[in-house]
Amino acid sequence: MKKIFNYVIILFVFLSLPPFASATNYWAITAATSPASFKTNLIAARPTNFGNYTTPGGAIKTLTNVTRTPYASVDFDVAAVPGYTVKVKVDGAQKGTTPGTYTVYKGTMLNHNIVATYTAVSEAYIITTIDVADGHITPSVTYSASAAITVTPSVGKQLTGVVIDNVAYPLTGTPALPTYVTMTGDTAGATYTFTSGTHTIYGIFAPKPAAKATLSTPNMTVATGTTGILIDASSSSSNVTDTIYSWTATCGTITPTGLNAKTATYDAPATLGSCIITLTVTAAEVSPDPTASITITTINPVNVRTNLCLSCHNGTGGPDVSSFTSSAHYEKISCQNCHNPDNNLSHAYLPTAIMVNVCITCHSDSPQGHPVEITDTCMTCHNHHTVAASGGCSSCHDSPPNTASHMKHYASNAVGVKYGDLRITQAFTNYSSGYIFGCGNCHPMDIANHNNGVVNIELYNPLATAGSLKAKNPSTAVYVPGSEVFTDERGRPYTKGTCSNVYCHSFNDWTTTAAIGDGEVNWEAKTVTTRIYKDVTWGVTVLGCSGCHGNPTQTSYPANSAGAGDSHSWIDDYGYQSLHTWNMYGEPVSCTYCHNDTVKKFNTYTVDGNGVNVLSEVPISNFSKHVNGSNDVAFDKQNPYIYPVSEGTGSYSLANATYDADTKNCSNVSCHIQQTTVKWGTPYRYNSYNECNVCHQK
Repeated sequence: MKKIFNYVIILFVFLSLPPFASATNYWAITAATSPASFKTNLIAARPTNFGNYTTPGGAIKTLTNVTRTPYASVDFDVAAVPGYTVKVKVDGAQKGTTPGTYTVYKGTMLNHNIVATYTAVSEAYIITTIDVADGHITPSVTYSASAAITVTPSVGKQLTGVVIDNVAYPLTGTPALPTYVTMTGDTAGATYTFTSGTHTIYGIFAPKPAAKATLSTPNMTVATGTTGILIDASSSSSNVTDTIYSWTATCGTITPTGLNAKTATYDAPATLGSCIITLTVTAAEVSPDPTASITITTINPVNVRTNLCLSCHNGTGGPDVSSFTSSAHYEKISCQNCHNPDNNLSHAYLPTAIMVNVCITCHSDSPQGHPVEITDTCMTCHNHHTVAASGGCSSCHDSPPNTASHMKHYASNAVGVKYGDLRITQAFTNYSSGYIFGCGNCHPMDIANHNNGVVNIELYNPLATAGSLKAKNPSTAVYVPGSEVFTDERGRPYTKGTCSNVYCHSFNDWTTTAAIGDGEVNWEAKTVTTRIYKDVTWGVTVLGCSGCHGNPTQTSYPANSAGAGDSHSWIDDYGYQSLHTWNMYGEPVSCTYCHNDTVKKFNTYTVDGNGVNVLSEVPISNFSKHVNGSNDVAFDKQNPYIYPVSEGTGSYSLANATYDADTKNCSNVSCHIQQTTVKWGTPYRYNSYNECNVCHQK
């Protein structure tokens, strides 16, 4: 029993020691202020170059008399007190005369002290600032020998003047500012510097000049030569006098319905193609001028009738005729040209045996090089109406061609597309096991370029439908052929060329134009978004998550001051990783928690030599949600996020979490504790007082 009792005593002593250090490693710091009542202005911060610190026994807190610590150094924040100057001494030596952070080092001594001495300013005066709804003003109260007050309008507002001591002073004109105040700035914000007296000040704001172009007429497809199409922009608005509404069309004719009208009529051209109709609203002081556009596609008039047939014969309401719509005939003849050429049948069609006579009508002169005497067998090869037919795209080449890169872009020959098709995976109902990109995304949109003896690659076309992936490519998007020529299974030549500046293989990067302060409200004004493009080589490049964007995407100091713009991952000036891929505890948030419509598998991760987490590749679970022109943010409603903490684990449900793509706001994300709504890209640094307090309230 005695032996067992001794073991218990030893275990008790061991557990009573603070974690990760023995008692002999501790040294003491006495923190004090003069007057003593200012003691709350001196608080303990994290040890220098050491992350996730809490003082022994609890969270960061105001010191009492003596603190004991195992760390080699400890930082202290000395706060400013209105109406007082301050001097700071460490171990009796003068260290500074301004508020800020001061470091106490262990050195060879076991006992140290830091003292902040506050002295009242003998000639101080008071500037009291008043916030109003349409802007903000800083600092809130100033006591000093001079004072610089900054007045900034809210988004959508402009500064027109200030009220000082109940008198209104415009930015320009009369009355002029009092002699004890000077001003620099403009409607975007101004600084007022006082040199004497006790005063009050608040801003005067007004809405910014605004104009908006709105087209209620949707994109449409019409027959060539159609006239009198009404284009409606009556919902456009402006609060600027002498606003001008002007119309342009890339082809065809656009005519305003009156002088400076918000509506116009459009006459389509006699040629096939896509025309872009644009309304530009020009208003003084509004920059850039707002525009709105729609696309009107002109097709052969015979296809207007064909489209009526296809509304039923689409594989759902009737037989699938995708072989016809992907063939050369589609741009030249309508359904009734073959099935009811005499227009004497109601809802009926000619039997296959009779159709050969219809073929001879066009092909009797053998334009394809076939002997005239074999025209009776046209239907043997060119019957697009039976299951066994070889017609459509596969008549001349495989659909898609049997190369690895083609199959990656077009993963099913069961889905029908036609030449110039700009549809993408999400356009095909319930298709999510691979990508389906219509031919027009990489090849020309104009059917005239088809079957011309050249493999045409067209990555940029200014007539591409607004919102399509092709329309998102910059004018610099280009394909450079490779040096070696290969042939596919049908003998068609191709090279392993390189695609550059293509939207599908790109991502956004964020940099800052200046340092961002702790908790700075207007951080977005200093944030710049740049599209970064990855070159890919046809048939050679194998892409995972990091092939087009990082895994995770990541910004770093000094190009990005505070992780602004992208909350995935940020490397700070010490080389430490922050944000979701560090996640306050060193274990990253798996992609599936926030992108659950795209990926379902949880990431593993590795840690590189700098202590930075790198996520593993995960498979795409729904290709229709990936590479579709928008960021997929969908929270995992089933699996709660398990957050590792020192006292155990915490479970956070995302069942009620939502994301607003327009504002980039995440709401009801339980991981954010007291922060019910958080904007993606908001700066967060683990050693920034105001930024931490957004979740961890005082």
